[in-house]
Amino acid sequence: MNRPSLSKEDKKKTAVAVLNKERERLKAESEKQRLIDSLTRALNEVKPMEEGKLPKPDINDLFKD
Repeated sequence: MNRPSLSKEDKKKTAVAVLNKERERLKAESEKQRLIDSLTRALNEVKPMEEGKLPKPDINDLFKD
């Protein structure tokens, strides 16, 4: 697939133009992956917390500014 790109005077490509629809799709995929990674890290911490290897967080810390 050919994509429009920006070039400097020496004809080297410096950036690729992305359609808005595709940009939104890529952004949604990125956010989805970031959420999955965050949940995976959180779930991987549960077992060590239950075993006492990691301290359990204090619920009041979640509400501090």
